[in-house]
Amino acid sequence: MMLYLFGYCADKLGHRSDAVAYWIDAAKASPDYCFPSRIEEMIVLQGALCQNRSDIRAHYYLGNLFYDKKRHEEAIREWESSVELEALSLFPGGILGLLTSMSAKTPTKRSLPMTMHSQPIQRFTAVI
Repeated sequence: MMLYLFGYCADKLGHRSDAVAYWIDAAKASPDYCFPSRIEEMIVLQGALCQNRSDIRAHYYLGNLFYDKKRHEEAIREWESSVELEALSLFPGGILGLLTSMSAKTPTKRSLPMTMHSQPIQRFTAVI
């Protein structure tokens, strides 16, 4: 999250090339131990997404923040954006799958990434 914050500050100070470099590094950084939870972090992540809509991690982090703040529809939109950009993205894809299974609604085509599994998973039986 610090790299996103550095990028945001550099951008506000008019150091555009430094800001872009920070955002590129932030998009590649490990998501381990990154739990944005403050309104300031929401603003920073939205700012990063204004500059680069294809930042998978920023969508994922923003989705987590929105979900924590009980803004579930916005969270789902951000996680879906993350999965659309990278179909094999495990974290948002897993979260969306969990939410779908917990929901009383039937899953919509929009909530499941069709690029991952166009056919339902078949049961396998052991052959003895």
